[in-house]
Amino acid sequence: MATTPAVAQDLIEDLGTLEAGQTLFLPLDISSLTGEVAIEVDGIDMTDVAAVENGQLVLNIVTPLAGEFHDVTVYLLEGGGFVPIASYSFLTTARSRLTVSIDASHEASIQSLNSDEAANASSSGSFGVENEEGSFRGQVSYLGSTRPVERITENPVDIAEYLFEFNRTLGATNLTGRLGHQMLDYDRALVGDVSRRGLSVDMGLFDQRVELGAFASQSADALGAANFTGLADEDSRMQGARFAFQPFATQDFRVSVQTYTGDGDPYGGSATGSGQGSSLSLDGTLLGGRLYYGSVWSQTEWDEDDGGPLPETSANAVLSHLSYDILNTDAGDRALTVGLGYEKADQDYFSLANPGVAVGAETWRLTMDYSANRFALNIFADTQKTNVGGPSDWPEDRISQVLTDLRYDLQGEGFWQGTALRFGGGYIEQDRLTTPNAAPPPEDYTSTTLYVGFDKLGDVGNWSLDYVRIREDDQGVLDIDTDSHSLNAAFDYGVNDRANVNGTAGYTRVDGDFDTWERYEATLGFSYALRPDDLIFRLDTGITRTDEPFALDGEYYATELAWRFHPTAELVLSASRADGPYASESGGDEDTLVGLTLRATTNFFR
Repeated sequence: MATTPAVAQDLIEDLGTLEAGQTLFLPLDISSLTGEVAIEVDGIDMTDVAAVENGQLVLNIVTPLAGEFHDVTVYLLEGGGFVPIASYSFLTTARSRLTVSIDASHEASIQSLNSDEAANASSSGSFGVENEEGSFRGQVSYLGSTRPVERITENPVDIAEYLFEFNRTLGATNLTGRLGHQMLDYDRALVGDVSRRGLSVDMGLFDQRVELGAFASQSADALGAANFTGLADEDSRMQGARFAFQPFATQDFRVSVQTYTGDGDPYGGSATGSGQGSSLSLDGTLLGGRLYYGSVWSQTEWDEDDGGPLPETSANAVLSHLSYDILNTDAGDRALTVGLGYEKADQDYFSLANPGVAVGAETWRLTMDYSANRFALNIFADTQKTNVGGPSDWPEDRISQVLTDLRYDLQGEGFWQGTALRFGGGYIEQDRLTTPNAAPPPEDYTSTTLYVGFDKLGDVGNWSLDYVRIREDDQGVLDIDTDSHSLNAAFDYGVNDRANVNGTAGYTRVDGDFDTWERYEATLGFSYALRPDDLIFRLDTGITRTDEPFALDGEYYATELAWRFHPTAELVLSASRADGPYASESGGDEDTLVGLTLRATTNFFR
């Protein structure tokens, strides 16, 4: 827009200070104006965000303005050119470029447990921060308590987990850096499915066709401020890298290579081992994304005592998976997906960066998932051979299982409205394949499970009923068979807008070759709003009766009166008595507890 010089400085009207996000009203009577009007703010055309309200020009400036001092010029189209007809100036408050959030809960109590009085306080929550562009975010969680048993470290207050993440885009390069607790997820075998405290950098090039990654972290899980970066302890530190690329521009086929080395114990023990490994993985999709495939081969070396008398081990693992969407999107609300998996990991396979891999087994797996408007069916089957790559004097077994789950929403009228039927079962079988000399005898068995469930959801109440039968046939040396039946019911009912009642009931019977026993359990709860949303009374009770060997009968009664004197705080007066399996506070046979508790929450976002 071509403009002429603005009006003289002494004709500029000061509009004062504009808060961030506030609408700007221009005191200009435009009712007598004829022709096109244009508006500039700091020399930038803002006509598109202008509107007319009650004969006044209004600007909703959503784009952040640079600096604090700003000028506005209004132009009118006359004779083929824009002529300034009014000028204004205003100040803006400094716009916060950070969003800060706090979400925390606090509790302070005075309690008498079996006549022993104690005062306790605790607080837990998280602090978050994120910048306006989304290129930085951080979160720190904490836990504090006067009770040593509730602390995450020896300190009364300490951080639990934290993460700072930085994102930058430089041309065609995406760069992400993380410091703190993070999921290491390079592949399924070598570096994956583990959360550790440390530092990582990921880079994506050429529209993510090339990916580079590197990490250094503590080998064991970490809590507390000690070793804040996760890199201070040389005896518990690991590092690794990843390179992945997609060789074809029109396909998502990807090849990636991973490597790691490290020292420590993933479970935080005192022993220190040393290991390293590498892996090669392939993954992608075909048939328009309907067929997914992925496979990873990995090799590891592990020295359990890091130079001690125990021998070093070297082992391999292969994990592969296929899944196919049979019906695709043309089936409407129906979906059918089948999957095939193969996993083999030697007995000595071990990675500090993925200690949860199932080792010493070769497994074939088949899955099927079907869903429609009112129907869902899931089938899972696998067969596993044990002691793969293990010592020759260990036995080998074959363990196979089939599991099914089905849900059907009846969606009928009257009673059947909001009801669903659930049923399914499972079969597990273990067979001995080879028994070397001096090996333990076979532990063959079969286990059969059947369950049926019924759910009823209503406007004022819900209830459910479940039956489960489990039969275990021991074919080993002991030959101890069991057959159990369980029946459980639960309900929740809103009597009115103030009162609610809920409860559960259960019965279990177990028939064994040497013993037969039964167990009865029930709970009942009631709540009533003496003053709606302000003063709530609650009463709960439960009972257990059983002749199960080494189990106890018991019952409990608990009541509390909660006064919410502020939207974020309440004061609770409580009393309870429990014995048998419900006496968990003191660890004795009986608990009598009276307490006064103050609970509060902090929720802040700005």
